[in-house]
Amino acid sequence: MTSTYKEFISLIPALSKDKNFGKWIDHDQEGNLIFPYYEYSGAAEQLCYAIEHFSHKHFGFDAGQILGKNHIKMTESDLLEVDVNKLDSDAVMACLVWILLTEKFCEGFLLDFLRKGTILKWLKRLKELEQ
Repeated sequence: MTSTYKEFISLIPALSKDKNFGKWIDHDQEGNLIFPYYEYSGAAEQLCYAIEHFSHKHFGFDAGQILGKNHIKMTESDLLEVDVNKLDSDAVMACLVWILLTEKFCEGFLLDFLRKGTILKWLKRLKELEQ
């Protein structure tokens, strides 16, 4: 597969099976209470790396502008309710990039989209558009 989105499409089987995307960390190794954060693992961690890789490779990719052009507000409810069948590949990637950017400021934001199956729907849409 020489797809532009191969790195994303290859995660579909693992994300379909994996329901444990990581764990909340609220103590350090010595048992001291720390500010909690979510540590992604497995396919979820690979997804984060894939999105970051895409962002670096496509420097200047403006997720906010693409979402706006597609009349998608940058809110959790709008992103969860977007009709995936109306998205082109740029819009799907904008959703993924926006989710990861938001994760940097709102710990666990990506987790909601993983658990609700939204990320999986977006990746399947990328696969569909590639065929």
